[in-house]
Amino acid sequence: MRAAAVCRALLLLACAPVSEAVPGVHTSGPPESTVPLIQALVEERVSDAFALIDGGADVDAKDVIMPLYAAQEYVRSSRSRHQLLRRMLREGAQVDQPTLDGSTTLMLAAYHGDVRSSTLLLEYGADPLRANNAGYNALSAATEGNHFELAEMLREHIGESGLRHSAAAHTEL
Repeated sequence: MRAAAVCRALLLLACAPVSEAVPGVHTSGPPESTVPLIQALVEERVSDAFALIDGGADVDAKDVIMPLYAAQEYVRSSRSRHQLLRRMLREGAQVDQPTLDGSTTLMLAAYHGDVRSSTLLLEYGADPLRANNAGYNALSAATEGNHFELAEMLREHIGESGLRHSAAAHTEL
């Protein structure tokens, strides 16, 4: 399953113009982060990441991505990933802080079908209608990733939270 996702990401990367920002596919940036917390997450050094957070690391530090996004993208253990997300959100990480391409952690979680992360991010106020530079939002990312039940959950959240009415009001302006 993971190999299929990697193949799909590589295919998207090869076929998509550089200006397209598909959540989970980064076309720019250095191979290593200048932010120790992000680098620990990229290398899946979970205990180091927790130690850095305990030591006061900036949970909103930004490189090409930010710690919240790095945990969602690189930490394969769902238990560790969800613990890290919860911890960083409790420490004040901005739930909708975008990457350089405008993608959010919710878009990435939705694209990969991670219902638990998506639910947690929504509980902390993530906006499922926020779009990245290519026009993708969490709902379209879930659909693009063939996670139709998660897409439906996001639609229901949009309706229940009043975001749908808020988005309609913005388009009328």
